[in-house]
Amino acid sequence: RAITLAWNDDNDVADGALSTRGAGLTDFGKRVVQEMNRLHMIVDVSHISDAAFYDVLDCSSKPVVATHSCCRALAEHPRNLTDDMIRKLAEAGGVVQVNFYPVFLDSDFKTILNDSGIMERGELVESEFIADPADSRKRAAWNAVQDELNALERPSYRRIVDHIDHIVGLVGIDHVGLGSDFDGIEVTPEGMGDISKFSLVFDEMRRRGYTESDIEKVASGNFFRVMQACQ
Repeated sequence: RAITLAWNDDNDVADGALSTRGAGLTDFGKRVVQEMNRLHMIVDVSHISDAAFYDVLDCSSKPVVATHSCCRALAEHPRNLTDDMIRKLAEAGGVVQVNFYPVFLDSDFKTILNDSGIMERGELVESEFIADPADSRKRAAWNAVQDELNALERPSYRRIVDHIDHIVGLVGIDHVGLGSDFDGIEVTPEGMGDISKFSLVFDEMRRRGYTESDIEKVASGNFFRVMQACQ
């Protein structure tokens, strides 16, 4: 079991990544993390603020995971982790699982997406479709938005491996995994349309010199290690 402590905004547990509150992990949140440790639950530090991230590491007795975050050194976004955060998480035995969202992978795509204006229109179309998915017209409208998004110039799936490279360069192969976020993102990198394309990441890792043992760790082994440590 796992809990993501916040989702971008503030709650009673922690500040979100987009927070302006500045409280980090609340006193209640610190008790939540300690209780999660006692119950052998995994603490997920994706989506929380930088201050909350450091507070979690201070009070958790178990390794923690950023289940779907990227490297801020490669794409400037508050949802991504700084090099110092990656180092501290690894020192505590944790894992960073790379998100596939193009905005988190490449800063240039954030500009492309903002300039397109698709998101402003698409959010309303998406909400209407979610409210009534049986309506064929609403489904068609949402599919049309997705087609527009996929027509944008997107970073390649190889950019995922750039983030893996960066994490490995900082802390080694034992602290990186794949977080995808397929269920939470509206557009994917070029070539990474769905879960059937995972092998492309592994092929790119082989091309860059990673061993089969390295790939096994990134694919599952590192996360399984944290699961064992939290038992």
